[in-house]
Amino acid sequence: LRVMMFRLDSQNPAKTPHVMLNLWSITHTSNAVIMSTEAIASWEVVPQLANVRVMLVGQQKAENSISNMAISFRPVSDADELTLEALQPTGFDFTGATAISL
Repeated sequence: LRVMMFRLDSQNPAKTPHVMLNLWSITHTSNAVIMSTEAIASWEVVPQLANVRVMLVGQQKAENSISNMAISFRPVSDADELTLEALQPTGFDFTGATAISL
């Protein structure tokens, strides 16, 4: 017997299903009789944030000035920590920054 291989397109769910449901199952049959079956764990889905907005709302908008930003998003799953990192342009400094929940 030879190895059977195929590919298919699919779309990941918004978040990882419960561990008992996050499985791939395959059943090999012949004339409606189960010849073999196997289930393997699937991968962890890394949820994305939805409706992300970052806005400069403070009065100071000049180079090297300190100003206020408003950040909003819709989380897809529960979390207890948020990391904010400015990648471009370089030079952002969040030292002493505080966050308030609105």
